[in-house]
Amino acid sequence: MTEEPKKRRSLEEITADIEAISEDPSHRDQFKALRMLAAEKSSSITLPEPMGDGEIVERLIRLMKPAGRELCQQAYARAFHRAKDTVATAPTLRVVDLTDDQKDFVLKIRNLKQLYRAFPEIKRHGVPTGYPSGRGIEIQQEWCRTKAGKMLIDRDQAAMNRAEETDKEIRDGDSGPQPAA
Repeated sequence: MTEEPKKRRSLEEITADIEAISEDPSHRDQFKALRMLAAEKSSSITLPEPMGDGEIVERLIRLMKPAGRELCQQAYARAFHRAKDTVATAPTLRVVDLTDDQKDFVLKIRNLKQLYRAFPEIKRHGVPTGYPSGRGIEIQQEWCRTKAGKMLIDRDQAAMNRAEETDKEIRDGDSGPQPAA
């Protein structure tokens, strides 16, 4: 009168039975078995293969390009806040960042002579590289205005970088050991 205890089935055996039911089109529970298998497959977690350096770089590129330079610099500064090789926190200026006065100044420049008067540091002998000398006056004016806008941006960016370096020197100077009084 002793009953034998039921043998416990392994997970693999149960899965094999469910797969057999799901493959039998005449079985009444085929749809349930298919749903169970689909739920099991979607809930199982598999770890991806370890990535190489090239794959990591490619993934970072896909993330960083749409975010833009400023956000990537901020993220780098937060991720590696103790790193010695810091990324500049000063934002990069663009032509759209020019003030109204600067835009008016750029619009007044019409030729190389006016460009060189405004920015004597870029004057070189002969025609500058990239200057459309054989093309129309409008194209030449646009080139001069674009060059003037870039020069104004470069000046402002250099001033911002100098201010950032000064701030960094002040911070580094204040964080040093205090002299005993």
